[in-house]
Amino acid sequence: MRTLVDMQILIWEVLEPDRLSPAAAAAINREVAAQEPLGVSAFSLVELADAVEKASDPLSGADREAILRFLHEPRCPFEIVPLTGPVAAHVAEVARTSNANPGDRIVVAT
Repeated sequence: MRTLVDMQILIWEVLEPDRLSPAAAAAINREVAAQEPLGVSAFSLVELADAVEKASDPLSGADREAILRFLHEPRCPFEIVPLTGPVAAHVAEVARTSNANPGDRIVVAT
């Protein structure tokens, strides 16, 4: 695995692929063509559940279910990367000054 995507990229890839930037779409297509899986931190699935619960977020429960179904399809290019003890320990090495969001720090540490 050479590429890890965050929750927003996963949402757009599944629900609104036209919203992906040309660079993001090219990176995804490049990995798919090379038959390399794209990683998705397991923490992003936690963020996905949280997003559905926020009144200010337009993501619905049906959207979440569509994304989860997509992740379980045999030809899905994404692979869920577990949140392990070593990844959690590595979060401390991700400078808080450059990224204070704990979820983003977990994704970076992954």
